Parts: sequence; structure tokens; C-alpha cells
Amino acid sequence: MRGFRCVIDASVLIDLARGDILDVLFRLEADWMISDLAMAELRAPSPHTVRGLGLRAVELEGQDVAHIIALGSRYPALSVYDRAHLVLAQREGAILLTGDRRLRAAAEEMKIEVRGTLWALDELVSAGLLTGRRAARALRTMLERGSRLPADESRKRLSTWEKNSECRRPAFRLQDDRTRTPARRLAGGQVGGGG
Repeated sequence: MRGFRCVIDASVLIDLARGDILDVLFRLEADWMISDLAMAELRAPSPHTVRGLGLRAVELEGQDVAHIIALGSRYPALSVYDRAHLVLAQREGAILLTGDRRLRAAAEEMKIEVRGTLWALDELVSAGLLTGRRAARALRTMLERGSRLPADESRKRLSTWEKNSECRRPAFRLQDDRTRTPARRLAGGQVGGGG
């Protein structure tokens, strides 16, 4: 899929920054958007950084704000920034790129196409912007630095990318959420947010 429109959530920006490939994402042929409200929320990566890479802050209009407020009763667990992502993606007919489970569920309920960090990695490999080896290294780095991605899907991609590029490494170990000690192997179920 090339030349798509995409509203991007901070969770994916953070994941890709953790993997040291944030700049590569913006080389994909896409219209990358974030609401002006959500852009103001960004801390790391900074608004200055992502604007420089090609992320466009889109101004919310009066009816958008009213819709964001109205969605608060339907989705009380979502922040105002999350609801802004929903409204913008719906208004623009764009893919919503997020790793937040609640936001993903709301987007699916609203019939908004939703994708995550792992999809972004797939797109980067498919477009030839990342080699399998670099994608595997970036994914491992994201996981080591605390990104919460689906374990089974992450394991499959690591296996494929490492097998295809012959860059095998020892099995990665995730931190157990309960004890915060290295304990749960990547092969164990869902680790956290969406992918």
C-alpha cells in the first residue's frame, strides 16, 4: 500500500524512536497526520523533531471539537487526545496507526482502519526502506527499551527477518510486568499494546 493517509498516535512514534528508525517511517509515501491538539501533547519525540521529519499537524475544526466531546460519553476510558485521533482519522478517511488497545478497539467499532507498529515495520521492509536484518534489530531494540508489542507476532517477524537475513541472535527475554525482572520469553503470549 503506497500513498496512503495516516493519522499517527504517540505510541507508535515512541516505539519507532526506541527502535532508532523514526526517520525511516517518514520516507514511506504517505500523508502523515496528527491533530494539532495531539501534537501539543508530544514530549519525546518532540513536536519539532516530528515536524522536521514530515508529520503534519492538522487543525481541528469546531464540529471536530464537538465530536471529540461527544465521544467522551461513548468512550470514557479514552483521553481527549485519543478521541481527537479517532475524529481526525474518520474525517480524513485515514488509517489510524496506534499501539493503544482501547483506541484500537474504539477505531474498529467506528469502522476506522487501524494498524500498529508491527504493520509499520512490515511496510518499511516491503518498501525496501529497511532490510530484514535492520527491521529485526529495530524490533529487538524496541522490546528491550520497553515497547509493548504482541509477543507472538513479534516472534514471527523476528524469526522471518532473521532467517531471511541470517542474523540470528539468542532468544530475547522480555521483562515480566509483575516483577520487572527478565523472566517471560518472547514465546509467551501478549505482552502489551497492539501491533
